[in-house]
Amino acid sequence: YRKLRQITKSFGDSLLAFVRADGRIHSTFHQVVANSGRFTCSTPNLQQIPKRDEASSVLRTCFVADKGYKLVTADLSQIELRILAELSDDQNMIKFLQAGGDIHKSTAALMFNVDMDKLETTNSSLFKKNRRNAKDLNFAIIYDASSNKLSQMLDMSIDSTKKLLTEYQKIYNHALGWLDYVGDKCLQE
Repeated sequence: YRKLRQITKSFGDSLLAFVRADGRIHSTFHQVVANSGRFTCSTPNLQQIPKRDEASSVLRTCFVADKGYKLVTADLSQIELRILAELSDDQNMIKFLQAGGDIHKSTAALMFNVDMDKLETTNSSLFKKNRRNAKDLNFAIIYDASSNKLSQMLDMSIDSTKKLLTEYQKIYNHALGWLDYVGDKCLQE
């Protein structure tokens, strides 16, 4: 009951305030607001609607397109990592992306020296934590997060974070080298 009530209160009730005269919700999309360069939306922020459990999935069924229209969702599938892999010619990154698998899972397997497939079936909470940390690292590296910021994101000490970064360097050496090269070149110009 508490979980359903929280979803209803946080999302269902608040979304009703955004219903317009035509009976629909029209969110505003932004191309240049987020530091990451990703699209964002506001009034309401539809990207914050949870999607990971059954109750949240029910809430998502409330979003339907008018007759003759389609509701479209898009995921650029780690486009930043794909571009970085191509520009840096980092063979590990290219191999993981071309395999069509989960690059965050592959990164976690190497960084934490674990069999992520086995971990996924035997200890899903540790699997999720390792994958989440690898995902945060993958994107934090691209956006030049400091060790301090990264330690906050990963909820780890700075020393532990620096050790992870050292492991990351071993896996994606070309990508990091290319980022450093481009950063240095931009500073010189």
